[in-house]
Amino acid sequence: MAIFTYVFGGVLVVLLIIAFIYYFSPKRKDTVEQPKYDIIKDEEKN
Repeated sequence: MAIFTYVFGGVLVVLLIIAFIYYFSPKRKDTVEQPKYDIIKDEEKN
């Protein structure tokens, strides 16, 4: 039973690390965040 706890905890840690890497990756920022900044820039022009 203890080995299951270590494996499950390890998998959770790995998934959390992958999520952080994805969230802070420049590729995601270009595809997801850039349209938001474009809209803000357009509103500042008007």
